[in-house]
Amino acid sequence: NQVFLDLGNTVTVYSTIQAAVVAAVSGDTIKIGGGLYTENVNVAVNGLTIENVAGQQVTIVGQGGGQAGAITVGSGAFGVTIKSSDGVAANFVLEGSQTIGQVAALYVVGHNDDITINGITTIAPASGAGGLNSVLTGGNLTNVLFENNVFSGTASQLVYVNGAEDTG
Repeated sequence: NQVFLDLGNTVTVYSTIQAAVVAAVSGDTIKIGGGLYTENVNVAVNGLTIENVAGQQVTIVGQGGGQAGAITVGSGAFGVTIKSSDGVAANFVLEGSQTIGQVAALYVVGHNDDITINGITTIAPASGAGGLNSVLTGGNLTNVLFENNVFSGTASQLVYVNGAEDTG
């Protein structure tokens, strides 16, 4: 597995997505090479884009329980884009932990602006104490766009937009 942090003129290679996120700054793009990644990715960087390498299939399976997703967009993060670079939802998959209780595959904590989720697949966790959502958000969201996604799993609410005052 390889993760690439694209800085325009240079590309740095990381072995985990989280390591690339920690190194990233606003405006950077993280491109994930094909493979299976077992980690929780916590995004606190504004203006970050996370996508698969075009034509390569990426699956991120969340680890650990509680208030986390395979990808969690932290409170106050804005301008974050998570997308399939080639528009094929099956090529970028987020899966909530199937063995350790996890709230969602994708968790947008709240107090977020300008979030775009485009062309990915999210699979709800199979067990846990939470709602087992494919996607879960907190409140106080502005300009959140879900487009061309596939939501999967068994849950009473696959996508739960919680208290979103201003969702686009």
